[in-house]
Amino acid sequence: MVGAFFMESFLVLYFKRFWDEPSGGEKDDWGTSWWYLEMDSSGDTHRVIRQYSNGVVLKYDNEHVFDQHGELPDGGADLEEFTGYEIPAEEFESAWDLPSLNYPTTPNPRKPGALKGKISIQDDFDQLPPDIAGALE
Repeated sequence: MVGAFFMESFLVLYFKRFWDEPSGGEKDDWGTSWWYLEMDSSGDTHRVIRQYSNGVVLKYDNEHVFDQHGELPDGGADLEEFTGYEIPAEEFESAWDLPSLNYPTTPNPRKPGALKGKISIQDDFDQLPPDIAGALE
């Protein structure tokens, strides 16, 4: 199988399909699109990329499920409909690395408390040294 591997006891499959109609609404001017999908063996989509002919890229995953432009497909897809559209995982990952209109650009957002116990403040932090106080007069 092209582009398949096991992730958390699921077989992961990668597909690329062309959508030959505009998406409607504000996206009508964006044109047609290529859809890249990462699915498990039950047909659930874990990540999706939509690359439009005008260059706009949209991405969705379990961290960014929906926004004003679209959403991560939910429910199981019929994998038979994707026969012949398999791609290697590397092709999907290359598309995932493209900058997008809607996906956070920070790969690892800051987490509160990540530096707890690693930063200290000196006891005299809020005291103004005499030489600096003299310069401010």
